[in-house]
Amino acid sequence: MQARVHKTRGLLTEVGRRSPPSHYLDYKDFLRSLQDEVAKEVGRYTYQQFSRDLGLEFDNAAYVVLHGLRRLNEQQAKKIVANLAIKGNERRYFFSLLEYTNCRDEQQREPLLQQLINIKSDSIDSDHERLFLRFFSEWYHSVIFEMIGLEAFQSDPKWIGERFHNRLTPDQVKRSLSLLESLNLIRFDQEKQRYLKAENTISAGEDVRGLATAGYHLRMLSQAQGAMSTVPHGEREFGAMTLAVDSQVLDRLKQDLQLFRKYAVFLSEQCEKPDRIVQLNFQMFSFTKQEGDSHE
Repeated sequence: MQARVHKTRGLLTEVGRRSPPSHYLDYKDFLRSLQDEVAKEVGRYTYQQFSRDLGLEFDNAAYVVLHGLRRLNEQQAKKIVANLAIKGNERRYFFSLLEYTNCRDEQQREPLLQQLINIKSDSIDSDHERLFLRFFSEWYHSVIFEMIGLEAFQSDPKWIGERFHNRLTPDQVKRSLSLLESLNLIRFDQEKQRYLKAENTISAGEDVRGLATAGYHLRMLSQAQGAMSTVPHGEREFGAMTLAVDSQVLDRLKQDLQLFRKYAVFLSEQCEKPDRIVQLNFQMFSFTKQEGDSHE
């Protein structure tokens, strides 16, 4: 029995190094991945043993946290990082992740997310991936990237900034263009005296994708809120509905939204002379829990 305990604790630490906290946006997902990976190695890995290996006081502690019955607290987090030997930036990230996951005030979540992005940036070895985190940290980088594909596009930062309903300063535009060049997404054509796209699509690496995507969506949601008062009525479309569905209809709606996203890309690609950039957001989420579902 003692040998098994040492084995699972050792495996837990090893898995935590392979898949550290900075790969996640919810500490529950991090902990679930640890439990799942150790279970694959040893066969059966109970919540009781998992709790002990994490250094938690009660045998059911891991169960109640992973099932959303209770939030992880700072004292428990300190025991986890000590038992898993989580150090340096990963330790900082885990405690920031604790704040971010437990926070229920949406206005406070955005600076906490930015804090996670900053810590993640410090821990990334790849300059390219660090630049991608910067790309997704501001909403307008992707807009400028798409603007460059417009026939009437001009490379003058002042001209670019004035095309936005919420104007950008020339300095903001210059920094954005420099970032896009560093990512090899655009290039300056000396003959045409303008920027051209070097790539048609943007794809971040696996190491930063989840964090980058979350930051991008939060900022675009903020832009959508502002667009209700700044964008002319004829250039926007807002709609919302609250529906009662079952799991089958929920899955069907998700599939249909995914299909429409592909259709929107298809329409964009068929457009011969695009003259503006639009943002198309999709949000569908559950307001209520299914009976018996305790996950947060």
